[in-house]
Amino acid sequence: MATHADIIWGDNGEPLSKEFGDVYFARDHGLAESRYVFIEHNNLAARFAALADYASFVIGETGFGTGLNFLATCELWQRTAPKNARLHFVSAEKYPLTHADLTRALTLWPELSELAAQLLKVYPPVFLADENRGNFRCSFSHNVSLTLIFADAKCAFSQFRPDHLHTNMMRVQHDVHMGGKTCFVDAWFLDGFAPSKNPAMWQKDLFVALANLSAPGTTLATFTVAAIVKQGLAAAGFYWQKQPGFGRKRAMLTATCLPFSRYFPMRRTQTSRWHLTNAARSNGRRVLIIGAGMAGAHCAFALAKRGFSVTLADEHTLASGGSGNAQGIVYATLSHTTGPFADFNLAAFLFACRYYQMHELFARAGAQSGLLDLIKDRDAFERISARFAGNSHLVKGMNPKQASAQAGVELTQHALFYPESGWLNPGFLCRLLTDDPNILVKEYQPIKYLSYEQQQWRSDLGLFDQVIIAAAQGSLEFSAAQSIKIKSIRGQVTTVKAIDALQSVICGDGYIAPGQNGIMSTGASFNPKSASLDILDEDRAENLANAALLSPAFANLHAMGDRAGVRCVTPDYLPVVGPLPQPDFLRQFKAYNTNRWAHIDIPASYFPQLYCVTGLGSRGLTYSPLAAEIIAALITGEPMPISLELWKFIHPARFWVRDLIRAVK
Repeated sequence: MATHADIIWGDNGEPLSKEFGDVYFARDHGLAESRYVFIEHNNLAARFAALADYASFVIGETGFGTGLNFLATCELWQRTAPKNARLHFVSAEKYPLTHADLTRALTLWPELSELAAQLLKVYPPVFLADENRGNFRCSFSHNVSLTLIFADAKCAFSQFRPDHLHTNMMRVQHDVHMGGKTCFVDAWFLDGFAPSKNPAMWQKDLFVALANLSAPGTTLATFTVAAIVKQGLAAAGFYWQKQPGFGRKRAMLTATCLPFSRYFPMRRTQTSRWHLTNAARSNGRRVLIIGAGMAGAHCAFALAKRGFSVTLADEHTLASGGSGNAQGIVYATLSHTTGPFADFNLAAFLFACRYYQMHELFARAGAQSGLLDLIKDRDAFERISARFAGNSHLVKGMNPKQASAQAGVELTQHALFYPESGWLNPGFLCRLLTDDPNILVKEYQPIKYLSYEQQQWRSDLGLFDQVIIAAAQGSLEFSAAQSIKIKSIRGQVTTVKAIDALQSVICGDGYIAPGQNGIMSTGASFNPKSASLDILDEDRAENLANAALLSPAFANLHAMGDRAGVRCVTPDYLPVVGPLPQPDFLRQFKAYNTNRWAHIDIPASYFPQLYCVTGLGSRGLTYSPLAAEIIAALITGEPMPISLELWKFIHPARFWVRDLIRAVK
């Protein structure tokens, strides 16, 4: 199966799908048709303008194609929506265009050139389509998020359904109880190649998936009036109507979601749902975040931009722990293979690099200098280079001569170059992130008391609606975090006099970053048997020796200072992001003790509105932005930025689940 769309270019430059024998859009009026069918017939201009401050609007699309519908929607959003409202555009695409083909296709619409350039910057590598690697959240602008899912539409949207509720009618009752919406789509763009060309997409399961994510009043528009579409929409609970078509097309369809009692019941999931909670979401806007390092600061930033009132408390000062080094690296371990670690690293790295660039944080708190990862194993180098071939905007293999030219100093090994990466000053970054009127930073403020009373959390600082524990190793001091397994690993960083010629971050057995104020950082030592913060001569010697192995230019570096810190890591080296399970969780899922494949079709017990972000290890700069986006989605009911399957591998309850399964005899 092809991993990307096989494009044929028409006489007028328009893209056609070789697979389906159909056009993506008409060369002379594709944009006008997109606006007529999807924007006008979902009444988006009026609906955007009527949004309240900090409100969110979710659009789901069944075929991303060239991104034309998305760009047209963004252009309207910029003109009509309130400044602080948020647009979430979630689109599925089984056969995504390559970066080169997307670039060529979008040149046909010069009026959208600025938005198209933004899209090309955040577009993920399309080879992932064949590997089913999940969702990719792209921060398109400060208030527009694009979630691309390289998968079949019915599979893509089935993953979002709120499985913790068994029938649609129960979902309505739950929603009324919460007083707010769950993860519902406000408008659907039912796009894709015509049913006669692509019948596999237009099936009953697709319409059921759309219905399960729709609330009463959710609208839908599509260009086709095929009988299979009308019948599928009606059976799933949509009231459809024919409308005049665009141009020479006689008709199109619009639809509105009816009350849930008209829907098919949701199909039972085939996997246990231990990662989903039955706790009602709070409508309150007061959030307490415990821990003012990178994880806490990023969570504060994400929620403040959504209008929450955030109190960020730390027993020491802002960025005083593991986030206190002078320079940190936006780094990920990309691999020639797939799996939870490789998949999450790639998703987090893509999101972080573009997030720091979009918010101008590289420019203000560091530099997007690029990163050279020296690879000793030539076979691994060749395999990684081959896997990412055609995605040089993300990573590019370089021989020693090419790497040396990029670095500005002599290198003797092959390297993978990541042009979007760089370094940041974590302390200054945390100050920038928390410089917001919606964020109150409370330094030297330990939180010793935390109790859930009358649907709120009572703490040393008063009452809060939601609490996020982001205190690294200190997270374990709270009894609610007893499910988490983390350990401390000592690290020491050495500062040396800057070498002006160095242009990019270089990583190998250690790392070294370009100069800042006449110094540069190198390190970090790795000692899993110690949590001491003492400065050790042997660690300094190790750092200088590892730096010398990176380049002959670093053979005689002079140490100017050192800083010791403690990394907080989990046994699987993936972070902990999500709600904290209550002790009753172990009883609910005890069937795993006797059958690791048990299907336990119940929602799990979690502490209400209590979340945790920890275990970021040495990748705090890389993991924190995506982790904060996940927490914000859980609190607000926005679409998740990663797939539910991948979320299981960073979920706080995963340790208990694994312990239960390991007890199987």
